Amino acid sequence: MPPESQTEVEDERLRQEIDLLVSQLRPDSAHQLLGEETLLGNANTHRAALVRERVIQHLNARRPYRAQRLFTELFEIYFTNDDFLLFGAEHISSLVHRKFVAAFWEAMKRLAFPELAVEVQRRLDELADDELLEVVLRSPDAVALKERMRAEALAHLTNHLSDRKLATELTGHLVALLRQRGKPQHLRDETMAQSLLRFLQACRLLLNGSAAFARWIHRFKTAFPDPPRASAEAEHQAEVLFEANTSLASEPISSGDGNRAGQVLPLWLLNVERRYTVVGAYLRTVGLDRSTGGDQIVEALLGHFIAYSRGLREHLLHTLNLENRAGGAAVRLSGSDRTRLIVIQESIRQIIEALLQGGLDADGRTEPVFRQHLRELTKFIWWRLAPVATDRLASVLWARRRPAPDHADVVWLIQYIWQWHELIEGFGFSISELDRWRSDTVEDLQLVVEKALKYEEGDMHRERLAHLVRLSEIASIFDVRISEWLSVVSKNMANLVMQRLSDTEPLSSHEAVIVRDFLSMARAELKRSRYWRSDELDDLVRLAESAGW
Repeated sequence: MPPESQTEVEDERLRQEIDLLVSQLRPDSAHQLLGEETLLGNANTHRAALVRERVIQHLNARRPYRAQRLFTELFEIYFTNDDFLLFGAEHISSLVHRKFVAAFWEAMKRLAFPELAVEVQRRLDELADDELLEVVLRSPDAVALKERMRAEALAHLTNHLSDRKLATELTGHLVALLRQRGKPQHLRDETMAQSLLRFLQACRLLLNGSAAFARWIHRFKTAFPDPPRASAEAEHQAEVLFEANTSLASEPISSGDGNRAGQVLPLWLLNVERRYTVVGAYLRTVGLDRSTGGDQIVEALLGHFIAYSRGLREHLLHTLNLENRAGGAAVRLSGSDRTRLIVIQESIRQIIEALLQGGLDADGRTEPVFRQHLRELTKFIWWRLAPVATDRLASVLWARRRPAPDHADVVWLIQYIWQWHELIEGFGFSISELDRWRSDTVEDLQLVVEKALKYEEGDMHRERLAHLVRLSEIASIFDVRISEWLSVVSKNMANLVMQRLSDTEPLSSHEAVIVRDFLSMARAELKRSRYWRSDELDDLVRLAESAGW
């Protein structure tokens, strides 16, 4: 066999071995393999080159849509992947959702630069034969191609957005594309066109001033990589934002976009970074004057409130199966569900605070809309969420021997509902129905506690105290201590505490509260009595003192 043929056979065998190895590697491991000094410094440079070639081809093969990747880099700094924001997209300026950008690319590829799109894909494929795509996308050739696509897209947008009919046609095209791709369920049909028109207006502005915007955003993010941890930090970031925004607004971005260039930084901080406290402090400085763009930022903040309010309702409808839930069905909330619900609640708290800081109550245009959606949210909590907790409450309260299977979930849900009451009340609003719900729940608790103190055949002290602990856990949500319902002359309760203190196992936090409260009552009763002393209370106090209580 000729030497050349033998070398080709060996190379092909080596390629197959490398392909088998690389196919089993995670992308990060494959990248690490490329950077290994031992590989690059191998004496057999031919074999090293083959390994490098196959690893590059393996990694690049995972990303075939290279022209799209290059084009969407123009928007990456403004990207959000939060589908919840699509619930209020019609109100949010400069919301650049990844799903919108994917549809926008398809539209531009077909309508604005079809030939250029083919050229870009072909050239990037050629360059990616020998180099990682990440490196290719930073090459001078790719940068020049991206600039050409930016200019073509901007020209197309400018032409279409200047004519209402053309703008309607373009948004209709995007609507059709989103439907073909399986329209995001969060995007409501009746507001889809309005949401996409806002998106296209943002695209025109961002494409026009992309270099300047990216520069200022990078400066701010470098100076403040993390959200503020205190109000003073939020105020400081807001001051820096105001100074940066003033400078940015003076740059000649586009006369056609008026003062909208000056909104890019605060809207980026809102839509991408979600620094609501900083945006609220910034609004206090600029006010609601249209000339400062403050009115647009307040509207976008309102859009976030609407989005999270709607999103919360949809999430709970799905998570708790509220539409088809059978009466008495157990409550099931996974750890990820709980985390998501807490994050939404905290986001809404920060948004309301930012809205009020920004002068929402003085804005006759957005304040009524805010109140309408706040009413819808509170009605949902009362009419749809609270009944689920109430439905399971009886089973949870009367589970004397062992906890109900969904005890922890029901307690968490009760606490979550009451946190909404405290949140909304903290901003000067109210849910009177939840005050009544609390009163009814506390009344039920007192009845069950009184029943739990009575000994029943077969009761074990650990089970009885565990039941009281579960009741105490629920009562504490409403800042109530079950000791308010305990009788100091109850022999059952005294014996129960004595038996628990005789155990060697340490008391839980809720057990400690109950025991400590009852001991305080017992000591006060013994101190008050001059001529008669309860033997049970005397024995209890002596035992407690010997146990360090």
